[in-house]
Amino acid sequence: MPAPTSAGSDGRGFHAPDIPSDAITNTCIKCGLCLPTCPTYALTLDERSSPRGRINLIQEVLEHKLPADDPTFEAQMFECLGCRNCEPVCPSGVKFGALLEDARAQIARRSAITPRSVLARVAYDAFLGGWLALYAASAIIAFFEASGMRAMLRRTGLIDALGLARLDSLLPVPHGRPFVARDQRWPAQSATTRGSAALFVGCVMGAFFGDVHRSTVRVLARSGWDVEAPSGQGCCGALHLHAGYKKAARAFARRTIAAFDSSAADRIVVNSAGCGAALKEYGALLADDPVWAARAHAFSARVRDATELVVEGARPSVQPTQRLLRVAYQDPCHLAHAQGVRAQPRRAIDAIEGVDRVEMAHADRCCGSAGVYDLTHPAASDRLADMKIDAARDAGAQRIITANPGCQIQLSAAASRRAGPSVVHIMDFLDDPHAGPRAHIDRRHCVAGGLLLATGAIVTIGAAILLLRARR
Repeated sequence: MPAPTSAGSDGRGFHAPDIPSDAITNTCIKCGLCLPTCPTYALTLDERSSPRGRINLIQEVLEHKLPADDPTFEAQMFECLGCRNCEPVCPSGVKFGALLEDARAQIARRSAITPRSVLARVAYDAFLGGWLALYAASAIIAFFEASGMRAMLRRTGLIDALGLARLDSLLPVPHGRPFVARDQRWPAQSATTRGSAALFVGCVMGAFFGDVHRSTVRVLARSGWDVEAPSGQGCCGALHLHAGYKKAARAFARRTIAAFDSSAADRIVVNSAGCGAALKEYGALLADDPVWAARAHAFSARVRDATELVVEGARPSVQPTQRLLRVAYQDPCHLAHAQGVRAQPRRAIDAIEGVDRVEMAHADRCCGSAGVYDLTHPAASDRLADMKIDAARDAGAQRIITANPGCQIQLSAAASRRAGPSVVHIMDFLDDPHAGPRAHIDRRHCVAGGLLLATGAIVTIGAAILLLRARR
């Protein structure tokens, strides 16, 4: 008899929608092949911290043997990195990522309303709901960095005293000014045109890694692709999805699909592994939506990682490095495991003369970034990142190349505290291997941040004066 898939009279079980599939849990044969591949199991050696253990917990809730608000169940669903390293090795083809997303959606919907949960949701919606807040934050950080105020706050110990040291270490220096999609077009720069590609800009990438997008445009154009950046884009919804906010994630998916409807480009190109995985799985996310299901499947079928297009196209004209440069490529989880893109980034790197690519141990093991995991589980996150840096150093790498902004931020922070190799995005590297890591601040962006701070200070002081006067 199939397991129950709705809440029982005792309040146990899951509530529709987004009930974890008992068909998926029953696919697991409990063989244990996933255990050696699971980063959290490697850290804890606790069966509950493995994919097999977490599937068992989900199954117990499905069968009403365990309440959905059980502390162990909730803790394990969010202790999981969501790296999906278990999926490629599973002989039964268990779709663990789909199970995890639905389980988190159940927890998020049932969780008690607390100041912390409200603050988390407000932060998600404020910074990822539209580009303005995130771009403003980027400008303010640029101002603090360029003016020396950030360094001064570190030296004085004020950041430590406020308990913001970890957040400060993970706040990236903006890579140039933000990249805003305004229907720009860039023609192919090679003798043969391979096709056309519409660039997905995203939220964090657009706000903090604008120069990576510019590198991507140049590399694709040299590889024979006409590139455009359709307006009306925004967040892909991946971070909301990982947090359990599936309703919001679906709204982002619909908005993204609509933004690209006007583009006749052959491909939709992404340079962020997490975004790419989300975009490629819109068909599954909106499968039950009669209006959007077909459009979502058609959209996802066009999505490609940038490295997939680079190796499809003509060899980009890249000057060989002036000396032998030894690099290690780190597989972002959602590129290697969720998308199955492993060979293409390596082939693109190997095409550059003077570059010696070495394989580091466990290159496809999660670095510990995993969305906001580096903030919610700092100890485990740091251990995983430190292991990555040590592996790259043991392989003799002078530089670590990755293809996801979260990985780049996480590994850069770890490299800083462990004096490890520098970290660079693969599209920056393919654009110019001589340049090394790029983190420069555009002057106009810095000025904008100063103006925002000054305006905020004036408004705050003015409001305080009015409040004091009203009390007299």
